[in-house]
Amino acid sequence: MKKIYVMAMVIIAILLGGNSVKAQFSPDCLDNTWTKQPCWNTTMTFPNGVVCDVVICYCTRIVNGVRQVYVSGVGYGDACALGIDDVNSILDAATHRLLNGNPMNWPCPPCPQSVINTEVSFSTCYKLENDPIAGIVWIRPCNALGVCTQSYTVCCSLTGVKTITLISTSSTGSCVGESGCISRCP
Repeated sequence: MKKIYVMAMVIIAILLGGNSVKAQFSPDCLDNTWTKQPCWNTTMTFPNGVVCDVVICYCTRIVNGVRQVYVSGVGYGDACALGIDDVNSILDAATHRLLNGNPMNWPCPPCPQSVINTEVSFSTCYKLENDPIAGIVWIRPCNALGVCTQSYTVCCSLTGVKTITLISTSSTGSCVGESGCISRCP
């Protein structure tokens, strides 16, 4: 009877622990003009409608009044993205979660906002790395030089409703020659 109890507790611990994703790597920023932030553990809705815990690793800086974020990696449970074959849709969902959740604690200017006030950047190329033991998939930058930048206006209404509007996307560099890597920018 004791063996059954112990086995049941192990199974429960595995099931409960399976939804929790912890940062197991802490990727570097692009260069020393960025400030590395602690990876953010949060919950996100994936494009397939599944809600899962994720880790979003990022760096920040402010340049000429524009708040900038560089996403250096995203980790999630391997069952979260079932049926999704587009890494960019996962990165877009992570971007929206990051801007909406605002772990940077940036103030939210009042709406309407007509000037780009926030930029989110990514490496031009990403790769998927599976950690089968932990059941985690990591979206990590490849070694390619180049950055894809999405420019936004972010503002809040008087009632606190946040509006995030994508204004433009630009890129430097390309993913050409990076074996097993996925291009972030169209």
